[in-house]
Amino acid sequence: MKTDTIDIHRKNYNNSGFDKSNLYLWDALSDSFSPIIRRETVVGRSMNADIILSHPGISEIHCKILLFKDFLTVRDTNSRYGIFKNRKKLKEIKIETGDIFFIANRPCAVTQGSQRMISGGFISRNSKMREIHRKLVNFNNPDVPVLVLGESGTGKELVSEMVHNICNNQRGAFIPLNCGSIAPELVESELFGHIKGSFSGAARTRDGVIKQAQFGTLFLDEIAELKPQHQSSILRWLEKKSYRPVGSDIEQYSNCITVAATHRNLAEEIEKGNFRHDLYYRLSGFEIKIPPLRKRPEDILILLDYFNAPPVNDEIIRELLEYSWPGNIRELKNVVISAKTIGWGQSIRERLYNFKNSNESTMKTEKNNIENFSEIQRDAIIQTLGKFGGNIALSARILDMPRSTLVNKMKKLGIS
Repeated sequence: MKTDTIDIHRKNYNNSGFDKSNLYLWDALSDSFSPIIRRETVVGRSMNADIILSHPGISEIHCKILLFKDFLTVRDTNSRYGIFKNRKKLKEIKIETGDIFFIANRPCAVTQGSQRMISGGFISRNSKMREIHRKLVNFNNPDVPVLVLGESGTGKELVSEMVHNICNNQRGAFIPLNCGSIAPELVESELFGHIKGSFSGAARTRDGVIKQAQFGTLFLDEIAELKPQHQSSILRWLEKKSYRPVGSDIEQYSNCITVAATHRNLAEEIEKGNFRHDLYYRLSGFEIKIPPLRKRPEDILILLDYFNAPPVNDEIIRELLEYSWPGNIRELKNVVISAKTIGWGQSIRERLYNFKNSNESTMKTEKNNIENFSEIQRDAIIQTLGKFGGNIALSARILDMPRSTLVNKMKKLGIS
């Protein structure tokens, strides 16, 4: 039945909406990209494999990458050490581009594109990030509001600054406002300003961010945190480009680029009645969706370089790639800063391990899978030591780890 299913998907290969162009298998430890040019790509040590991974633990024919109608799978071909995802040994793994899986003990992912892009603050090898950059470079309409969607820490303010630099011919200021940090009773004042004596505590007249951003760019971060009544005020301003400071009867006009951002799912917020659908339509003249870091793991290594991270070994890379990065690039930067001070080992224990251990019952169910994963490391070390006559220094070099790390692993895994 499985063979028939594959044949059906192959017939529909060219009719799928799934983008199969420029697919690569990324081997994270060697940071190398191998093109996937077949619908059934063989991976292994053999010279007859489509993608050759000549590393300890990889079988002659280890697995196949299968391109179906609208998804990918990695299928084990009775290899010695198997394939893993989330530390679970599986016969077949359904994946999306960017998902980390292990071929034996090698962390891998299927990616689209492999070329490094560095432009301003944009540092990426991810195809979606490259497409975002292309759209931004070609966007030059200051009258069209921009809406940036993405999880916290993905770089929404970076995108807004790029819009500012591209569209702002009059060189006004870039004014950011975090809508989630304003007390509800002060929102109107923060946005539109107020005149002296307009409310208790208004000791002087003050300009709001809309006036401060005149001829520049106003960045409304976390706009979905505003109450619906304040959303109405922003909608009126966007439509008329006029406003009244709190306590004033005089209309004022503004002319600035508007960029709004949120980490929330606006479709769900509209459904719940928390966000105005008419404001969404007004803000989303040009919409950008930034993928989370866990969906572009190929960027982690080049971001480590950009942040001037301390050197990493294979074990650290595996830990960084297995982590889900809920805080995205901002969190990665904080881990790097910590690693510079206290070293990778303690930094990862404090942040990554604590996160992994937060669900004790989940860790118990994964115990057998972790043991299987350790067995892969053990066999790879034994195989390498045997190949080089027990020479620890040479084996450590082949396994790409410090001699002391190899010695510690040998003790831990009971290798004499």
